[in-house]
Amino acid sequence: MRIVATVFALVVTLGACGLVPPKPKAMYSGAVRAGGELATISEGSRGWLYVLQIDGQHVFNPTVGGAPFTAGLQVLPGHHDVRVKYANVDSFSMGYNGEVVTAKSEATVALDTKAGHTYVLQGRRLQGQYEFWFIDMGTGYDLNCLAPQQYAARFLRNEKVPGC
Repeated sequence: MRIVATVFALVVTLGACGLVPPKPKAMYSGAVRAGGELATISEGSRGWLYVLQIDGQHVFNPTVGGAPFTAGLQVLPGHHDVRVKYANVDSFSMGYNGEVVTAKSEATVALDTKAGHTYVLQGRRLQGQYEFWFIDMGTGYDLNCLAPQQYAARFLRNEKVPGC
């Protein structure tokens, strides 16, 4: 039993550190379904712009915090209430003498999903407020593009990510 607990703890730790490739996470109950029967919502990039909950179900345990990153959150098609958050320290470095500004914002976004479609979280800060929305990427979107590193590069830093 100790070995199983140790292996489980190691997998969770490595996944949280990004050393295990992220996989989609089921955010629905019931029998496992094929990817084409589900919709996928990007988790975002924790600590920046990310999904906290879908229909009241937490993406990761808010008390523990350490959970593997995902390559998308799989849901049944239909209406979902998605709780999202933006948090960022705007100015912080050693020796910085100015004011440190921390921007935080949370909102619930209504999202109607279709089977096989992928929805990517977007946000924009406007004068202290943050606006959130999802872009429907349609069918056939590469779920590897939803991994935290690719998502952060593509959507948060506006970099080119090959294949995404």
